[in-house]
Amino acid sequence: MEHGVVASLGRYFSRQLKENPSYYFATQLDCEELITNIFWADARMIIDYSHFGDVITFDTTYSTNRDARPLGVFLGLNHHRETVVFGGTLLYDETIESFVWLEAMFEKKPITIFTDQDTAMSTAIKIVMPKTYHALYSWYMWQNAEKHLGHLLKNESQFNVDFLACIYEYDGEDEFLTAWNEMLDKYNVCENKWLVDLFKLKEKWAQAYVKRTFTVGMKTTQLSESFNVNLKDFLCTDLNIVEFFTHFETVVNQKRDKELEAKYNSRQKFPRLKLKSSPMLNQVATVYTPKFDLFQTEVEEIMALSILERNVSQTHSYVIGVFNQNGKYEVMWNPLDETLSCSCRKFESFGILCRHGLRVFDVLDIKLIPNRYIMKMWRRDVKDGSGKNCTTHNIKPDTRLEYVDWNCKANVEEDIIRPSTDFPDKEDQLCASIMIVPKGIKKREIYRNKKRRTKSWIEKMLKPKEGTSKKQTKKRKMQEEIYAHDVMAQKKTKDISSGNITSFTQLLMSASTSSPSHQGGSSARVALASHLESISSVVGSNDKINGAGV
Repeated sequence: MEHGVVASLGRYFSRQLKENPSYYFATQLDCEELITNIFWADARMIIDYSHFGDVITFDTTYSTNRDARPLGVFLGLNHHRETVVFGGTLLYDETIESFVWLEAMFEKKPITIFTDQDTAMSTAIKIVMPKTYHALYSWYMWQNAEKHLGHLLKNESQFNVDFLACIYEYDGEDEFLTAWNEMLDKYNVCENKWLVDLFKLKEKWAQAYVKRTFTVGMKTTQLSESFNVNLKDFLCTDLNIVEFFTHFETVVNQKRDKELEAKYNSRQKFPRLKLKSSPMLNQVATVYTPKFDLFQTEVEEIMALSILERNVSQTHSYVIGVFNQNGKYEVMWNPLDETLSCSCRKFESFGILCRHGLRVFDVLDIKLIPNRYIMKMWRRDVKDGSGKNCTTHNIKPDTRLEYVDWNCKANVEEDIIRPSTDFPDKEDQLCASIMIVPKGIKKREIYRNKKRRTKSWIEKMLKPKEGTSKKQTKKRKMQEEIYAHDVMAQKKTKDISSGNITSFTQLLMSASTSSPSHQGGSSARVALASHLESISSVVGSNDKINGAGV
């Protein structure tokens, strides 16, 4: 950091560009030419986003420095259902302007984005990603429910079951609306403002609506929570900007190591087939990643399904029922173009065929899955071949690898770096050639409220035992100290009394009348000094307690 914060940041980005010209970063400056927001993504992140960026999550709950500057991370799932990082950002604040600038970094817009219930984020998504489906984390909803419905969650255990059922269980819109209204009437919360406002956003969290979009099975903050836990192991508030980026790289590399491990295991182990004679399972076992077990479960559940109604015409229609369960599912099959659709929308939301559609395939004696229903995202070879990102540039994931095609040249550097004069050090040349040199990084002002926040009912249940608070502990120590001084004073008084000096007045007279050379006078002075010291100590302790207001 000897060159300053901005210069050190510039040198760090310059080194990344020297190692791989496909590295991308962007900064936003205010009117004073101070850096407010920073975004970065290396070559691997860009490639991963081109393959798996249809569904992303964005979370800013982790503040990485003493200025409480939010760290935002874009995450997703790869074909092994492992966490993959698409990019990172250090924001100045969580306003609409910051989010609009940030989301403009993505030329290819995702199909679905999961965030928390933030108004500024929601507004920015409507502006920059109007066609992207904005869904809410169910975990954040549950956290807010504890704040606004704590009495019900605490006293009515059945309310938890009914509330979660409205979020996850009902596939049909009519079923959801009926269950929601019954829950409001049952617990007399029809006028609860938080529930009323939450119902207005039902398209963003209820399964009956979220199933209409592609989500790869993501409903909670599991990705963000696990990534934040890993960040806490490597980050602390006193890191400088370069140390932060270095430690952030360590966390990202850990996630990539897990992907390599999963890829190695998929090549060494063949999936265990529960129905070895099934042509369909043998087909997808060599195509899907080991997460093919999710599809195998759907095949196993075919035995519990029955066809309740059948209408065969130009388009085949089937009504599927589940043994000993309520609910019906409608499956449509078009033999002309070989297309299948189900009312549960498993394929449209998750990417694998549902058990209801597979039941129709069994009736039609279709033994192999049509290629259109083997989604590329879950294939083993999804990352083989092309290295092109969403901007049609060829990206090299790692320039140090020997098998990289050196004829593929990325043009990202031209968009970030401008030509400059000769420098003895190429790193200094790259650092100096940035188009606008900022004056510094804008510091964020933090306003802390001196009043303590209101405790939730969960925290109130965990009260400390009596006598364990800091104030009570301090009071107890002072009382013990006073008691010890009193004991010492009483002991010294007894010793003096045993020496034929029965009162403090006699002790004082004895000390004043005795000569310095007289042994009795010397002993009297020593006893007097000791007695005065003990009395002053006790008095001082009492004054200390009185002054403390205990």
